[in-house]
Amino acid sequence: MLEVRALAKATEVLRQAQDIRGGIPEAVIVLSMVGKRYRLTKDMQDAAAALQLPMASTAMTLRQIFADAPGQGSVVWQMGARARTAGEEVRRLFAELLPEAVQISKKSA
Repeated sequence: MLEVRALAKATEVLRQAQDIRGGIPEAVIVLSMVGKRYRLTKDMQDAAAALQLPMASTAMTLRQIFADAPGQGSVVWQMGARARTAGEEVRRLFAELLPEAVQISKKSA
C-alpha cells in the first residue's frame, strides 16, 4: 500500500510540473522488485492504469543479484554468468526508455 500511495503522490507532483511547464516532463512508470505471483505487482499495475500513466513494458524483477552488486562494487551487467538475466533485463529497460542512446552507443562501438 505504501508503494501505491507513493506512486499517487509522485503522480501529483508530476502533474503539477507538467501544468507549469506545458506537458514537460514526460514520465513512464517502471515497476521494480516485481514477481509474477506478487499481489503488489498487480496493485501497482492497477494503480498506474488508474492514474493514466504509461508503464514501461520491461519491469525489474526482484533478484538477489541486484542487492549483491553494490556490495561487490559492481553493476549486474559486469558480474558474469550468474547475473546474465538481470543484465539483459537492465539492457532491455534502457533500450526501451532511451532508444536514441542505444543507437548512439551502437554507432560508436
